[in-house]
Amino acid sequence: MSIVSRGDTGILVTQSGNTYQFRFPMRRDSICQLHTLPPVAQVAMCGNNDTGKHYAVVCRKGTMWTWGANNRGQTGNGVMPAVSIVPYQLSPEWFAHQYVASVSCGSECTFAVTDVGRVYSFGSGVYGQLGHGRSGFEATKSVPTLIEGLEGVVVAMLATDENHSVCVSNDGRVWSWGYNSCRQLGIEGVDAEYVSVPTPVTGLDKESDVVFASTSSVHSTVVTTKGTVLAWGSNKYGQCGIGSTMIVHTPTLVVFRDNETPTSSEGQPPDIAH
Repeated sequence: MSIVSRGDTGILVTQSGNTYQFRFPMRRDSICQLHTLPPVAQVAMCGNNDTGKHYAVVCRKGTMWTWGANNRGQTGNGVMPAVSIVPYQLSPEWFAHQYVASVSCGSECTFAVTDVGRVYSFGSGVYGQLGHGRSGFEATKSVPTLIEGLEGVVVAMLATDENHSVCVSNDGRVWSWGYNSCRQLGIEGVDAEYVSVPTPVTGLDKESDVVFASTSSVHSTVVTTKGTVLAWGSNKYGQCGIGSTMIVHTPTLVVFRDNETPTSSEGQPPDIAH
């Protein structure tokens, strides 16, 4: 069973692949089964109450379905109504008849990774987050479009949140693109607000042992086969885990301290009684 949620809504997928949409607080009358979907393997969602939420699923036979807010083409159905109220299967022709292996959703954009490691994107490209080399409203794509900047790369996984993405190849290399306001792309020497093509992440651009990536709206992390974690981007609240609150421009090792008691700014254990 798997669950994803955003704000007051979420999607639950059972072990048998049945899919339910729900709203918090969860009650019997706030849960609805999506009967039109075949058995589902993976689900993603993103958005908020201002932009609206959209949803994407991969079914067990490798088809992709989407629904929800579509003001920027983020459901990829090619017709761009403001809202797509029922799950819609995206045409296999848009993926060159490859099976879809996984999906990810950004604020107003969506990504699909196929079984042969190709990446397709659609939706808003204002900050170059689609990875097609363009930005602004004219960069919008209303149907799945191959990211040509990853030609020759076999992508194993992709993580996205809000307006930037990080992907990992099958040989452990890492690329990023999109919004870069807090250096969440991890590209040394690049201070631009956004990067519109996939670009190797500094220090992770050669064959390595990275196997997993994760993103928030303003920082990124990767995990290696050895269990080490590297992070970069916004660190205002110490979210990069490097022992300071300085912004982190490139991948930096997260420091884990065993048996250490958290302390307050005065050096004493924090008072959490209240």
